[in-house]
Amino acid sequence: MDLPTAIRAATLGSAYANFAERDRGSVTPGKYADLIVLSDNLLEIEPAGFLETHVDLSIVDGELVYERPD
Repeated sequence: MDLPTAIRAATLGSAYANFAERDRGSVTPGKYADLIVLSDNLLEIEPAGFLETHVDLSIVDGELVYERPD
C-alpha cells in the first residue's frame, strides 16, 4: 500500500468504519480538530527518514496540547 492510501485509510477510512465520518476523518470546517504537525513532509522524504521525523504540534478538539521544545 502506498503512503497516501495508508494515510487515507487511517483518517477517513477509520472515521467511516466507526460511523463518525460526519465529524471526524478530515480537516474540514465543523469537524473535530484532532491532528498533528510533523517536522517533515512524509510525502517528500524517503521512508527511512520517517524514523527521524518528530511531532512538532498536537491539537486535540481544536486546542494545542503539545508543542515540541526548540
